[in-house]
Amino acid sequence: MYFQHVCWDLMSCMSLSWILPLVFLNFAASFELKCNDMTVEAEADRAVILPCFTVPPEDLRQMTVEWVVNQTDDVHLFVKGEDVKDHIHKYNGRTSLFLNELTSGNCSLKLDPVHVSDNGVYTCSVKSPVGKLLGTCFFNLHVMEDPLVQKISNSGINNGVKVVAGVGVGLIALVLVGALCKKYAEKKKTKQPKHGDGTD
Repeated sequence: MYFQHVCWDLMSCMSLSWILPLVFLNFAASFELKCNDMTVEAEADRAVILPCFTVPPEDLRQMTVEWVVNQTDDVHLFVKGEDVKDHIHKYNGRTSLFLNELTSGNCSLKLDPVHVSDNGVYTCSVKSPVGKLLGTCFFNLHVMEDPLVQKISNSGINNGVKVVAGVGVGLIALVLVGALCKKYAEKKKTKQPKHGDGTD
């Protein structure tokens, strides 16, 4: 009986060792990753949110939430309850997740402030505790310059064009005046009488 009991316990442990990984591996069927807008427009030096969430709501605190741009550059990383964003120098101090809302499946990214150089395709990925990819979402972020800065920049360009045009017109006028003066001088010279041609 003792041997039979030990065998039963051993078989139970072996069964659990197979069942638990299967539970995690089949976790993908429990939710779907959704995003409201495929293209997000933002104004430079302001805050922007890239909305991403699970349907139905799923607790993401023990999962991995990863944001990358252009499929290669890291933006923000959350791994099993730990926010490990500080190693990403370009975005250091500018990115955050809504940590209090991860329990309801909100894995949206806040970028504050956003820069013009942040333009690109952003990808949000959610992975299970064992590292299996459960869903991805894509955004095209288009950052526009501040209207006032853009107006000043355009004004400067326009003023530059006007100055160049004015200088060009002035040079042309000087060339024409010079040519006319030269022609008048040559004509006047030809009309002057030669010395010794006078009559007694």
